[in-house]
Amino acid sequence: MKSELVSRLSEFRFDYFVTLATNHSTLTPRAMRDRLKIWDARMNRFLIGPKWNRRPDERLVWFAFLEKAAVNPHWHLLVELDPAPPSATAKARQARFEIEAKLNWEGLVKSGDVDVKTVADPRVIEYCSKELWSDDAFTAFVCSREFQNNK
Repeated sequence: MKSELVSRLSEFRFDYFVTLATNHSTLTPRAMRDRLKIWDARMNRFLIGPKWNRRPDERLVWFAFLEKAAVNPHWHLLVELDPAPPSATAKARQARFEIEAKLNWEGLVKSGDVDVKTVADPRVIEYCSKELWSDDAFTAFVCSREFQNNK
């Protein structure tokens, strides 16, 4: 399954490799997922506007891999922005992605830290998926579409 997932992910055009760290060992995988969901909503609201939930074609597309859940839980995300933002304003908001990603995560996790890098090397997919051999890591895997119909 891991090789199939890596193969499928290689078909995407990812813009960013994002790490959302907690620096806090007591957050459960459920708590991490809840914070990821809120982060996604905040980012989409920023990028698209107040009616972001009604515009699924403009929302962020990402895949999140939970790593070190018992020691220092953090997410590795592969993120694709809308390749054709509908306006100059939307394009300008995309240019602030890195800043907003940091502000929104650190607002949810006070001890948190964010690292945002542009994707320059396709091996980043292998890096993100390196722990998927574990049942815990595989079941914690999240796709942005899972949050699409939930406000």
